[in-house]
Amino acid sequence: MQVTKDDGKTLQYTDNFAMGDGPMQHVTLDGAFDGKPHKMTNGQDMMVTLSDKGYHDQWIVPTGTTGWDNCDYSKHVTVMTCHAGFIPPGATKPVTFTEVWNKTK
Repeated sequence: MQVTKDDGKTLQYTDNFAMGDGPMQHVTLDGAFDGKPHKMTNGQDMMVTLSDKGYHDQWIVPTGTTGWDNCDYSKHVTVMTCHAGFIPPGATKPVTFTEVWNKTK
C-alpha cells in the first residue's frame, strides 16, 4: 500500500495485493475521512473515519461481499494493527483476521 495523501481530511492511496492464490489486484482510492461511500477503481465502495488512535473503514464490493478494518496506531505511529473481516454473500459467519503493518518510510 502506498499512501499519496493523508492530511486528516483527504485520503488517497494505491493498494496492490493478492487474496490467497488469486491474481494480483491493483486498486486506488481518492476519498475522504468522512464516513461516506467513496468509489474505488475496482468498483468497491469504501467508507473511512478517523479516531484518536487510528482509523476505521467499512467496504462493499460489487459482488456483495462486505468487510471492515478497525486499525490502531502504535504510540509513535510506526506500527498499525488492524482487526479486520469480511462476509461473502451467503456466508453464515465472517472471516476475521489481524494485520500488522510496519511503517517503511
